Amino acid sequence: MSNDAARLLCGTCGATRGTGARCTACGSNLVARLLDGAVVALPAGSMACERCGTTRRPVRFRGWVRLASAVWWTRVRRRAAYVCGPCAQRETAGALAYSAALGWLAIPSWFLHGWRALATNWRSLVAPPADPLAWGAEPAAAFADGLPHLDAWHASEFLGRVDDATIGASPLGTLDEAQRRIVLSASALYETLGVRPLATEDELRTAYRARSKALHPDVHADGGEQMIRLNQAWDILRDAQMRAAYDWLREQRQAA
Repeated sequence: MSNDAARLLCGTCGATRGTGARCTACGSNLVARLLDGAVVALPAGSMACERCGTTRRPVRFRGWVRLASAVWWTRVRRRAAYVCGPCAQRETAGALAYSAALGWLAIPSWFLHGWRALATNWRSLVAPPADPLAWGAEPAAAFADGLPHLDAWHASEFLGRVDDATIGASPLGTLDEAQRRIVLSASALYETLGVRPLATEDELRTAYRARSKALHPDVHADGGEQMIRLNQAWDILRDAQMRAAYDWLREQRQAA
């Protein structure tokens, strides 16, 4: 297991340190767990399960083997996906049942393939495949490249140009440190939701639901990163204080 095994990648600020469920840099709980340079776990609300489509449960990268054989002929089919807990259990049960019924009918299965398939399928209950990138997991580098960034408005640069009194008197001053970091790391929130800056809360909710359906894995095969950005936008804009702070920052950016 590499040094990436216990690392996380924050989907809010892009930090890559810490081992818990929350980013130690900005306090966000929107963090991806990494293994050997691949994303292997994401929190609830960040990506839809590739089997049932729910966003209410965390998803994890899991892999299964379905083995079919006859005398000397053996076929090994590998499948992998980002799935929620219940779907992972169903996929494991299906793979075990399929391989038990059809996978042990050849001599090679008893010496090699059958035992490997059995070990892989049982492993899927608790861990991702040993080499997640080879199984098709999202590379951590590609995932990081897809995260929103503030460009010239990075938090440290902006705070270095504005005095404390101005910050304290602004909507940004009403936020705690973790909320402030999240807002300072955000960009293009209204554009992500596809709404105007003066949209009402109901309009934001309607847009969020519509975009979530459009990014469902049955409709959009590569919607994972977009779903994360969508949830970031919704989490900030549905909070009145964080939205006010973000709007203030937008005004400052336009005036700069």
